[in-house]
Amino acid sequence: MAPPSGCRLGGAGGLPGSLSARTAPAHPTGSPGDTEPGVQVRVTQPEIGTRLLRDPETPADLATIGLEVVVDPPTSEVVWYVDGAPYQVAGYPYSVRWSIRPGEHVIEARLAHTRVGSNRVMTWVFGLGSGGRAMKPSARAHPRL
Repeated sequence: MAPPSGCRLGGAGGLPGSLSARTAPAHPTGSPGDTEPGVQVRVTQPEIGTRLLRDPETPADLATIGLEVVVDPPTSEVVWYVDGAPYQVAGYPYSVRWSIRPGEHVIEARLAHTRVGSNRVMTWVFGLGSGGRAMKPSARAHPRL
C-alpha cells in the first residue's frame, strides 16, 4: 500500500473505489463496542498503535491517512468517530481520509443507526518543533480503550 500523504512513517492509504461520504450526525446512535449476533466490525487501518511523524513541508489539508473498516456482513453505511466525536458517514467500501493532527487519537467505526461498534484504535501523531526536533503529542483525556 502507498504511504499516507504528508507522513514520514506508519499508516496506510485508503482503498481504491468510490466513496459515498458526508458529514456525520451530531449525536451518536450507539455505544462503541456494542455487538449484534453475527455482525463483525473491525478497523483495519490504521493499525493499533500506529505512530506517525507529520511532515512539516506538507500542507495540513494534504496530510491525511486512510481509515478502513471491515464489516461482515456488509451494511449500507458506517459512521467514523475520532476521539469520541462523529467524523464522517461512509458508504461501502467505508474508507475515508482523515487529516492528521499532532496528539493521541482514538479511531473507531460504528454501523449507522445501530449500537454496533468496532474495536478502538489508538494512534499517535508527532509533529516537528523548532529546529526539526520531534515533539511528543500533547496530553489529552481519551475514552478508555
